[in-house]
Amino acid sequence: MLRRFLGTLVLGIAALTLSGCAFGVASYSPGGALPGAYADQMVFPASNTASTVYQLTTDDFEIRGSVEASGESTTLFGFFSKGDNGYRALIREAQEQGCDEVINVRTDVEVTNILFLYIKVRTHLSGTAIKWK
Repeated sequence: MLRRFLGTLVLGIAALTLSGCAFGVASYSPGGALPGAYADQMVFPASNTASTVYQLTTDDFEIRGSVEASGESTTLFGFFSKGDNGYRALIREAQEQGCDEVINVRTDVEVTNILFLYIKVRTHLSGTAIKWK
C-alpha cells in the first residue's frame, strides 16, 4: 500500500514538474530560456513599470555609434537553467566606448528546442550608443 502511494506521489510530482512553466521562452525582454524548476542561474533585464517621460532633442545627447552584443541561455530537462541574455553585455560594450546609454535597442532571438528537454536561446542585441551632454 505504501509502495503504491509513494509511486503515485513520485509520478504525480514528475507530471506536475514536466507540465509546468519551466519550458519555453521567457517573456522577459529580450527573451531567453525560462528558469529551471529546481536550479537556475539566469540573467534577464528586469521589466520597469515606472517611467518618466522626457522630451529629448539631439541637443541633449551625442550619438556615438552602433553597439552590438549577444547572450545565450539554456534550460535542461526543465529543471536546470543557466545563461545571460545579453542586455548587460550591450550596456558594457557601450560603456567601453565611453558612452552613457543605449537607445533604439533591437533584439533577434534564436530558439533551439529539442522536445522541451533541451532549450537554447541565443539573443543578439543592437542599439545606438549615446553620450549625454
